[in-house]
Amino acid sequence: MRQLLLLLLIPFSTNLHAVITFGDPTNNAMPPTNGAPWNYIGQVNGSSAIYLGNSWALTAFHVGPGNLILGGTTYTYTGTSHRLTTLSPNDADMILFQINGDPGLTPLPLNSTPPSPGSQVTMIGFGFDQGSLIQWDAGWVTIPPSTNPVAFQGYPWLPTTSKKWGYGNIVQYFPTPIDAGNGPNWSFNTTFLLSEDYGQGAAHDSGGGVFYYNGTEWELVGMMFAVTAHTGQPVNTSVNGNQTIHATIAAYKPEILSVTNIPEPSTYALLILGAASCLWFSRSKKRLST
Repeated sequence: MRQLLLLLLIPFSTNLHAVITFGDPTNNAMPPTNGAPWNYIGQVNGSSAIYLGNSWALTAFHVGPGNLILGGTTYTYTGTSHRLTTLSPNDADMILFQINGDPGLTPLPLNSTPPSPGSQVTMIGFGFDQGSLIQWDAGWVTIPPSTNPVAFQGYPWLPTTSKKWGYGNIVQYFPTPIDAGNGPNWSFNTTFLLSEDYGQGAAHDSGGGVFYYNGTEWELVGMMFAVTAHTGQPVNTSVNGNQTIHATIAAYKPEILSVTNIPEPSTYALLILGAASCLWFSRSKKRLST
């Protein structure tokens, strides 16, 4: 069935529990037990943003920079931003922005080698909340739960937003950039599958993070920016088989690091080790001289 790309940021509020999942959404309103970087996801302009470190954050260009709400604290926007590059300078639907203050979080590891299709990821965003499960027939007429056959199942979006997480499996990396109307992004997708309890992005999840555990640490592998819909699908819904489209962070990592001056995790560790060594050496000298 043909799918249509839709912007995650919709001018009128109605969404599911940020990232929509099957069943009771309250289970996904707390930090995930797998350890995915929950504290790095905040809000900007009513949508989602990812804190990267060194007072820099990332969101979708169509969301735009602004004051960042992170962990209950508002960090004001400095006025400095940088739109990322896909095919020509400053054309991506991704923008870095700088904030005043330090949230006290270590730099977020950025993925360099995209995980293979089939890899599980964790999506975190501040999208719309979800209503109760709805079933439709082939003509998109709502039918009672006990009615058969069921052609479509999904959830309506509620007019409230909250922070939620959901699992997903990478389906594919697109060979050409995806442009949902606000600039092209090198991208990959995940599919909303009720049978697998995989999540789906909703409005205001744009700018939210997609994380992958590489066996040693959690890395940022994607940024949500668009979703798909079935032909004829009611607006403000997430339906089984929809897709979430994510910008591929590895394609933008060099530019992100050059703008933000965020140290690589290994470099950051060496800096800490170096500082600790200097402190030890200084204390050793003091002990020797007393």
